Amino acid sequence: MGAGKNIIKAMDNRLEYNREIIKLLSEYVEKYPTQRFGQLLFNLNINQFSDKDNPENQKFRLRDIYNDESEVILQRIKERSARFKD
Repeated sequence: MGAGKNIIKAMDNRLEYNREIIKLLSEYVEKYPTQRFGQLLFNLNINQFSDKDNPENQKFRLRDIYNDESEVILQRIKERSARFKD
């Protein structure tokens, strides 16, 4: 497969991962309607603290997720949401 086809395949995969992320986020919003949006992002492990072991530290920082691939974020959501299953 050529480089161009690999890029197109990666973009198609990313689109599917993004759609799955939105679907799971929508389901979570319906299940927990009283949570604020920021809470949803943390509870699904989309946003993360840099120091997971000590997030209450005054110097805590959010980990920059800008370059996280959608596939990685989707996996984090699935792992975290498994804890919320009834």
